[in-house]
Amino acid sequence: MPAYTLADKAFTLANKAFTLVNKALTLANKALTLANKAFTLVNKALTLANKAFTLVNKALTLADKAFTSVNRIIMRVVIQVVKSAHVDVEGKTIAKIGPGLLLLVGIANGDIQDDTIYLANKCVNLRIFEDERGKMNVSALDKAAEILAISQFTLYADVKKGRRPGFTDAAPPLYSKPLFEFFVKKLRDSGLSVAEGLFGANMQVNLINNGPVTIILDSRELVNR
Repeated sequence: MPAYTLADKAFTLANKAFTLVNKALTLANKALTLANKAFTLVNKALTLANKAFTLVNKALTLADKAFTSVNRIIMRVVIQVVKSAHVDVEGKTIAKIGPGLLLLVGIANGDIQDDTIYLANKCVNLRIFEDERGKMNVSALDKAAEILAISQFTLYADVKKGRRPGFTDAAPPLYSKPLFEFFVKKLRDSGLSVAEGLFGANMQVNLINNGPVTIILDSRELVNR
């Protein structure tokens, strides 16, 4: 075969090879373009995911604030200055005090121990006993007064609808009993003599209100102390 024929075939094959190389490069460029687009889309997706995560965090923060504001209804304590008081269960006196304070304690959903401590300290430090001039200027601590604490979930009765009170705001016994016991412990930590009723029992509370002096503490009014 003549040399020029072989050269012509080689040239033809080289052209075909170049054509294939060009096609391969074109496909590679298209693949890179698609990869760049995919990478851009991935970045956009990640950016949107981050924004969504930020919004979720904000929503959770707002929900937590809303839950706290609604549920932080801590305790209601009705304080009565008494000459004496005693509580009976099934016809037997289980606790009694002389001059001092009778505390009716209601515990709601959302109570926390820090506020229980605050209210216990408030009860023993309130200057609601008369001094020698007949002015309210003496606290239970100053007077070494006795205290009788009674758990009373009915302080959280809801009478907005109908004629029968509802008690859904009151904490269930499993939750309220430990908090009531903690409240009584903090009262005793003050050094005063503290008696208590029988949690959850049907009690008959007898008292001689001195004054009369009756004060209501509600944590909703003290939350911004």
